[in-house]
Amino acid sequence: MEATKVMPAVETWDLSTYPDKDPRDEKPASDVFRLAYLTPNGDIAYKLQRWTQRNQETGMMEEKTQNGQPRRFDIKGGGGVEKMIRGSLKIVNHQTMVSKPSPQDIRNAERAIEGKPTMVRMGLWHQPQFNDSGEIYDWKPVDRKKVLQPPYWKDVTEAYYKEWRQDAYDGKSDPYKGQHRPYTRIQELEKAAGEQKASLEAEVNKLRAELAKKEK
Repeated sequence: MEATKVMPAVETWDLSTYPDKDPRDEKPASDVFRLAYLTPNGDIAYKLQRWTQRNQETGMMEEKTQNGQPRRFDIKGGGGVEKMIRGSLKIVNHQTMVSKPSPQDIRNAERAIEGKPTMVRMGLWHQPQFNDSGEIYDWKPVDRKKVLQPPYWKDVTEAYYKEWRQDAYDGKSDPYKGQHRPYTRIQELEKAAGEQKASLEAEVNKLRAELAKKEK
């Protein structure tokens, strides 16, 4: 019996031939971006609801808390460019599929999750078709009449913090400026491993350069 082939991780996919592209920069695009604030363990965090009520036994007022809505928000519908029209910001040059959300959508999403996101992902509506060499030769579209949300998600968190978020608050008041970027424990370990790898590579390159000078 032939073994079932495991779908390679989304992060390893070559998206250079991905069908949905933003015509403005020709980069892979989507009409769904998901922002989420996670706990250190990687679980979705929840907004906290607080209220006071009287204890029936003691007659004293007590503060109660419980989990409210999840701190997750989906930006849908593509996007465009912000432009001031008659005193208010409007989205112009709208594109159904975009390589990144509009600045206004980013600001609205952060207000919805009450802070900076731990993870930002781009929804993918096409499934890659791999040949025996592991290369993508075609893309199969998802039937969006039957599937309501993207079946695959690409992590775009780093691009979000390096570029998208800075553009979103350029010239605008940032209500979360003093908030540290949240990380899960796994993200912290991956970040530390990446920094260690970069440091080792820099040291190796330095030694190679010194060796090359001695050999001359």
